[in-house]
Amino acid sequence: MKFAAASVVAMGVAGSAQATTFYSGPISGWTTVNDTQDGDATFTQDTLTTTLPGNTNVTIGETQLGGLDTYTVSYDFTGLASGGITNSTYIGNYTLQTSNGETVRYVSLDSAVPGQYPNASVVKNISDAITTTPITSLTSISGSPAGPNTVNDNNIYVNEIYTAASNGYITASTNTYTVSTPVPEPGSILLLGIGLTGLVFGRQKIKHKA
Repeated sequence: MKFAAASVVAMGVAGSAQATTFYSGPISGWTTVNDTQDGDATFTQDTLTTTLPGNTNVTIGETQLGGLDTYTVSYDFTGLASGGITNSTYIGNYTLQTSNGETVRYVSLDSAVPGQYPNASVVKNISDAITTTPITSLTSISGSPAGPNTVNDNNIYVNEIYTAASNGYITASTNTYTVSTPVPEPGSILLLGIGLTGLVFGRQKIKHKA
């Protein structure tokens, strides 16, 4: 599904951002989702270890800007009986594999916590999907954004831990991945700027769910 193009200026580079959604529906319906735009990525849920409720809504998509891809995996928990994650801990695991010479350069994380309750957090652990070598970790506490962190891997395993006490709620989260082919300096600086832009887009979306 196409969305209207948005004018974006990041790190001094202007362009038109085109967004495409690959999947939007319950997490129970997500096994493997492919990049339908240019075939450069595959998202595979680890259904054996994921404990997020089956009616959690998931949206997986891509934003293209200046030849760079920014992928997002967003969760909406407002459809749960409690209106969000509260008084519990859930786990969401999946792999992201890129192809055609593309590599995940940066990862960002954000969450929506109404009232910024202190007892609500999302921890995201990234490792190499083949060697299981840890790459980086991010933590979003009380709805604060985290990242971008450097990844530089084309096949990653994502482990997410959602925890909220009885007085805290997590209503949504957005994971942003900046992907590109290898570039020399100062190209990596540009990619970091694109990653920050993706994080801003993600925050604008989940603010409506806070």
